[in-house]
Amino acid sequence: MKKFSIIALIAALAFTACTSNQESDDMDWTGTGTYFGGSSDTLYIQGAVGRLHTIVDRPVSVGQMPCRVAIIVHGFQGSKDSSLHRMLADTLCHDGFTVIRFDFNGQGGSDGEFKDMTVPKEMDDLRCVYRWVRKRFDYALDYTLIGHSLGGAEAPMLAAELGKDSIQNVVMLAPAPSVRNMILSGKFWGAEFDSHNPPKEMAVWNNSILGGEFITTLRDMPLYELAMPYKGRVCLIHGDDDWLIPYTDSETYHLLLPQSEYHKLSNCEHLFYGHYKDVAEIVVKFLTRED
Repeated sequence: MKKFSIIALIAALAFTACTSNQESDDMDWTGTGTYFGGSSDTLYIQGAVGRLHTIVDRPVSVGQMPCRVAIIVHGFQGSKDSSLHRMLADTLCHDGFTVIRFDFNGQGGSDGEFKDMTVPKEMDDLRCVYRWVRKRFDYALDYTLIGHSLGGAEAPMLAAELGKDSIQNVVMLAPAPSVRNMILSGKFWGAEFDSHNPPKEMAVWNNSILGGEFITTLRDMPLYELAMPYKGRVCLIHGDDDWLIPYTDSETYHLLLPQSEYHKLSNCEHLFYGHYKDVAEIVVKFLTRED
């Protein structure tokens, strides 16, 4: 009933091995995850199906002064606490940004169960976070969404929905619209299934249980098309050795969003290990440049 393809299993084991070395091998930025001299608050934001565990990182003495705000959107089976996200928060705080990191429902420290997560529910969570941010930081100069992997596909969809007057910048790190192709093929994260008649639950790698609703909702969701109406500024970053999500996904976004800029990093995989400084430099340069 639950089969695992050899290729998917090897990829999963490789991903797990990389993750286990994350803290020791990839702290290649100056800082500890929270900008020294700034502040970091842990709180809960009410999401679509429960509370979302959230961290707000602020630069020195931001108070009620005008600031720039960035919301970081993690990927499938991800977390606000990954080294990549903490590095970005640290770097952006150093440059005067206030950064909001949160866990989607059923992941990290948030309420809910992973088996109940779907992309539409995550989009609802993201809307809740955005509304909270706009209310709490209504004095901000601008608002940015930074999404990685599946979060990199979700971020531009919300930006397109709300428009560039609400979200001025989108950064997409190894965005993953091709997960829909995986779903349609009946092979995803080590599980094999009939995409038109998926089981109620299935095991994916790391022994996580994923609900069939994830399959049925994502199967019929045109990820590229939902992002296309966005007219604000876009930055795409993808590694040329991404074994999980092909860099051609970013190239397709670059064609569909002609206002975007695209950076392909050499010898770089999906989680950007060893390339954190490169990512940070590109993101900061993009967000602080005056067009």
